[in-house]
Amino acid sequence: VEEYKLFMYRNLARHLLPISRIPEVIRKIKWESASSTEDRPYVGQIAQQLSMLEMRLDGLRKQGCFPQKNKILIWESEILYVMDILLEGYSSVKKCNSEGNALMTMDYQMIVSSLGRMSGLVPAPGASIIEAYIKAFYVPESEFIEWCRQHQEYTGEMLMNLLGTCAFSGQLKRQQKSQLQSALEEVVKNRQVRRPLWQYVPITEELKRIRHKALTGQTQSPPPRLLRISSTAYLNSPSS
Repeated sequence: VEEYKLFMYRNLARHLLPISRIPEVIRKIKWESASSTEDRPYVGQIAQQLSMLEMRLDGLRKQGCFPQKNKILIWESEILYVMDILLEGYSSVKKCNSEGNALMTMDYQMIVSSLGRMSGLVPAPGASIIEAYIKAFYVPESEFIEWCRQHQEYTGEMLMNLLGTCAFSGQLKRQQKSQLQSALEEVVKNRQVRRPLWQYVPITEELKRIRHKALTGQTQSPPPRLLRISSTAYLNSPSS
């Protein structure tokens, strides 16, 4: 029964959050020349939809429509859906520089912070998959193919786009890039078509502990940073 309920929530998630167009918004941002002063509307759009969902779930919970345990499972499914949408968006980016990558990281962290505050699920399920993709911008050329081989959760198209945006990409000669593309094609040739991100997040003991903490109110996520922070300040901060 629990497995069926969870499967239902996973597939219901996209209907509760109308954010299916967010990947296109992310793709259209000029990450190769983006600055902290430019508007990146997808962050606000996601935050707005999450706030509306939070109010709806709280209202239904107070009316006794479902127990708190089910609310946690719904939030878990919504978080995984948001992570899926972000991955689809970030992996469609074909041009990006170090400042754009820093802004992408800052946006992602703000969204994850909001999700943690609203749901109590900290760390956010599936967030590590997005974080790994963003951080792969700095994977050295010599380690790139092996990194791709180890990360089965990304499709060939995602990894090809990553190859074009990595920090080392701009320094490659045409022949070097062609050789890397051929090696990458060999790595991903038998890879399955992209599946929903939640299928790559198993129900581990760690996830069960995260659920329990959220259910008992033991987690306290800091409020999201709503003020704009310059990418230069972010890059020079001790935590970056």
